[in-house]
Amino acid sequence: MIGKRLLPGYVDHVLVETDYEGQQYDGLIGPDRQDNLWEPLHRDFGAHGDFDQRAKRSSWLLWADLHQKMIAAGLSATAVLAFVVARAVSKGKT
Repeated sequence: MIGKRLLPGYVDHVLVETDYEGQQYDGLIGPDRQDNLWEPLHRDFGAHGDFDQRAKRSSWLLWADLHQKMIAAGLSATAVLAFVVARAVSKGKT
């Protein structure tokens, strides 16, 4: 973003020069692999590739991002409860 503001023409030039090559895959492709260049494959294979070994089935960060309101409500309830308990304890000491 900073480069785009300082040197917009240069950034555009770099993207034009590297865009196509940056999207190409240099890994090995199986000889029996079908592709969908001219017609769709017979089934949906999903997104798979070299990243499969690093991929995880779940993410607590994604869960937290999708449940921000519930987390905020829980934290607020916990803070209120802590306040009420702290006040009750302090009143009990006097």
